[in-house]
Amino acid sequence: MCLSSFQFLGILMQDGLDDLDGILGLSPDVSQNGPSFIKSLKGASIINQKIASFFIGNLNQQSTVLFGGYDTSFLKSEIVWLPLVGNTWWQVKMINT
Repeated sequence: MCLSSFQFLGILMQDGLDDLDGILGLSPDVSQNGPSFIKSLKGASIINQKIASFFIGNLNQQSTVLFGGYDTSFLKSEIVWLPLVGNTWWQVKMINT
């Protein structure tokens, strides 16, 4: 996968953003978040869907990131899609079940 015109931003120091975290370029696709890597991949027809999926491995498993979809071999159950609380963060409402 090659996207020749996208630039990631590296932050070496920050002040006043103590409650924020994440990966720049992988936030939801809204202008105040800056350039979207996923949107750029989709716009260049490198991926078919604006999806990034992550598998966080343990000591015996390698972690994986996949752009454009997800690998069903990592699933232990059906995927439950939830609406975002807002449009600037990957944040969902948690409920007690």
